[in-house]
Amino acid sequence: MTIIPYTVKRVLPGTGLGIWGIPMLRTDIRETGDAYLLEIEMPGVKKEDIELICEEDVLTVAVKAKEPENADGYVMRERLYGEMKRGFILKNIDGATISAKLENGVLLITLPKKKRDSGRINIE
Repeated sequence: MTIIPYTVKRVLPGTGLGIWGIPMLRTDIRETGDAYLLEIEMPGVKKEDIELICEEDVLTVAVKAKEPENADGYVMRERLYGEMKRGFILKNIDGATISAKLENGVLLITLPKKKRDSGRINIE
């Protein structure tokens, strides 16, 4: 695999992990012939509150999940609010062509694979 999740960080007090040790920014990673697809759960988050940064083969996903304005009447709350970050080490990814979209509470990130020159390899 050429995508390595490496950091789960929560700026607010806590371990950076949610209930039962599951990362707060739960992510599924799929591979296609020419790309990797990251699917990150972000219920109730607006795209203005998400920041994606790709520097030196590291993709960082940062989100500021805001607590609902009217927080009265809740009997139980499991969703986490505050600032959260998660990083992914990228190997063999074309960082210049990464794309993302937020759809139905899921951030979809497409990480195109680097094109490898094929052909005969000379032996010295």
